[in-house]
Amino acid sequence: MTFQELPNAKKKKSHIWILPLSFEKTVCGKKGTAKAPKAIIDASLDTEYYEEEYDWSPFKYIRLYTGKNFSRIKNFKKLDLRIKKFLKNHNGQFLLTLGGEHSITPFVTKHLLPANSTIIFFDAHGDFRKTYLGSKNNHACALYNLAKQGHKAIAIGLRSFFDDERQRMDELGIKCFTDFDLQKKSKQKELFKGIKNLKSNVYISIDMDCFSPGFVSGVGTPLPGGIEWFFFLKILKSIFENKNINILGADIVELLPEKSKVSQVIAAKIMQKIFSYWGKSKGYDKLEQKGSQMDIDYE
Repeated sequence: MTFQELPNAKKKKSHIWILPLSFEKTVCGKKGTAKAPKAIIDASLDTEYYEEEYDWSPFKYIRLYTGKNFSRIKNFKKLDLRIKKFLKNHNGQFLLTLGGEHSITPFVTKHLLPANSTIIFFDAHGDFRKTYLGSKNNHACALYNLAKQGHKAIAIGLRSFFDDERQRMDELGIKCFTDFDLQKKSKQKELFKGIKNLKSNVYISIDMDCFSPGFVSGVGTPLPGGIEWFFFLKILKSIFENKNINILGADIVELLPEKSKVSQVIAAKIMQKIFSYWGKSKGYDKLEQKGSQMDIDYE
């Protein structure tokens, strides 16, 4: 089982690694996000190799490795061990992680990111609680735990959080752009300026409930409002167009697979966009065509 059924390249010789983390331990709303990694990979068959915006087929040039272990992870200790094992011998490959709940993100960044990196955090919720329901690793603590690791962050699309969460964000220098903020052109301009001025290692975390529930309904805790598709792509593209940052990875979390497959196809399309933007930013389109797609027999 691989993204778009592309032949799995040898892991050490790949440019991109996909890490599935079927983890669901602290969800509060509808359950089922542990099934998302497999569902998203399955849905990737409904996307094509050609990426229309940049007018290229990324995997003619890029070699991809999709992790093979989709089994459910029982606890945080085993989550940490699986990530650590997967990243053994990591040597600069772009990492795309599929959750699972948002609590996975700090465990991934612990093993992937240097100190003082920047997290671009798309979410409907603040996720800035110190503890929730007796757990410091709860999904509602994800962004707070990232800040505790010493990372800076830009939070985008928030529309449900406590006032003390907002206060802690301000105290720790987290740049917060609420969904309401982003209805204003001045705030949009401020966001893009902040992204343009970044000069650090960067990690992108995408909670699928950041989107409008009319667009992505397959989430456990949907909320009215939310980011629309082309505005999201504009933000995402601006990150990859910044030549002064090093984007080490991204994750897609909190998706709840649905029978229509619409939400998981959208997640797969986001993956394609990320791979395309990353490949273009690294100049892979200028190289010889030796990517995963070139090993496919179309006959």
